[in-house]
Amino acid sequence: MAQEKPMSEAYNGKGDEIAVDVGQSTELLDDNFGRKQELERNFSIWSLIGAAFIGVPTWSVIVISLNLGIYQGGPALIIYGPISVAPFSLLISLSLAELASMFPTTGGPQEWSYRLGGRPGVFWSWLTAWANLVGWAIGLPLVGIATSLSITGLAVLYNPNYSPKTWHIFLIGEGCIAVGAIINIYGRKLVPLIDHIGFYWYFIVLLILVIVPISTADTKATPEFVFKTFINSTGWSSDFVCYMTGLNFIAAAFIGIDSVTHLAEEVPRPSVNLPRAIILAPIVGFIATFTMLVCIMFSIPADSFESILTSPIGYPLIQIVLNATESRTASLIITLLVLYISVQNIMNCCQISSRVIWSFARDGGFIFPKFFREVHPTLAAPVRAIYAVWAIGTVLMLLFLGCTSAFNALTSAFVIMFHITYCIPIVIFLLRRRTSPFTTGFPLGKFGFAINTIAVAYMMFTSVMFFLPGFMPVDGLNMNYAFGIVGVTAIIALTSWFITGRENYLQDGAGVVISL
Repeated sequence: MAQEKPMSEAYNGKGDEIAVDVGQSTELLDDNFGRKQELERNFSIWSLIGAAFIGVPTWSVIVISLNLGIYQGGPALIIYGPISVAPFSLLISLSLAELASMFPTTGGPQEWSYRLGGRPGVFWSWLTAWANLVGWAIGLPLVGIATSLSITGLAVLYNPNYSPKTWHIFLIGEGCIAVGAIINIYGRKLVPLIDHIGFYWYFIVLLILVIVPISTADTKATPEFVFKTFINSTGWSSDFVCYMTGLNFIAAAFIGIDSVTHLAEEVPRPSVNLPRAIILAPIVGFIATFTMLVCIMFSIPADSFESILTSPIGYPLIQIVLNATESRTASLIITLLVLYISVQNIMNCCQISSRVIWSFARDGGFIFPKFFREVHPTLAAPVRAIYAVWAIGTVLMLLFLGCTSAFNALTSAFVIMFHITYCIPIVIFLLRRRTSPFTTGFPLGKFGFAINTIAVAYMMFTSVMFFLPGFMPVDGLNMNYAFGIVGVTAIIALTSWFITGRENYLQDGAGVVISL
């Protein structure tokens, strides 16, 4: 615990010392809020921005999940989905950027809930941490399965007699997760470099996807087909419900906004650089996504759209490029280029989720906190937390073995968990009438209340819609199990709170509770 000193200047958003009046005492804090600096600051601003583009994956997730949009809305959903989601994603980003500048620590949202919540903030921080942890953990098998589907799709491309089995997809996806975990354990010096390369790779691949399909397709789609065709193959009688349930995979592409906040102890001037990365990712992501999707959809004439729906390849991007270029080699090369980003997504999910577990354990949370809070002395990485993420991702991926529609449920649960994570600290800040003893280097000013309120309303409404099944009538195979995933998480979080959390979490002097 920091020693008592006279009150100093308020936090100025630049990592300077601050003091907070807590009852009769005054605590002197630094930019880690009294915590020991345990991770190396080896991320440059460009590495951080690269990590942000992967953390908020936008087009790279949409392009590997096009099959979901094709069935649940068709061209209209694929084109108008990003327009529906991106403005609200920006409002969420603005809200989180303000808080990240105010509290630039690895804990991210769980830290914000704690600092703003008064004494009940310990409980709200606990719930935020569990939601954030499970959200990132779900992201790992999601990207693992999508990456596996791209690999099996290439196998079908070159061997039409091959029929991928569910366990094939599982094993390949598990191998991809293992690669992500191993890089995070043994390649800590490589991770910033990979993220830096990813910054350029992101735009190079995007440019290829914008140019190649539309320039090589002999027949182009009409504007009427691209902008006015809505396909409802879900069984829902309401096109609105079909559109909203189909929107979850696009919402998933604009989620993960908190990703870079969990790297706060690994970047210079986090209170300045974190907001920049948080805001830049969804803005650039939307421009890139919309441009790419318009070009791709114009490369698919209406009479060949059915071939994408019925393709045995099972990975729409491969079939789209194949139809346009009539070249298996071109399809292979472009898919491999996208595959690099998918593997980087896996690496990023593993990195961020391990930091969430590690920071949670450091504050006395998670399970066996003293065990999982350790940083390996020579590898300088939270190795045990990385192994935990690997194990959780594997367990969640097992759901895919039992039910292939679990991918949709995982996508819905992924978005809902992040919405819970973001809503808690934002709502607490609103209940405080947006006042805090900490100042921020990124103030929203007079627009803050409206921005926060609209962001919360959007997250609450879409979360309810994403609990609905994607297809009707509902049976055991197409049921949306997101409610079960969220429910089990709530039970674990609440049970562990009453068993150990309320006695141990944030009780070791890691921080101070701020009175309302």
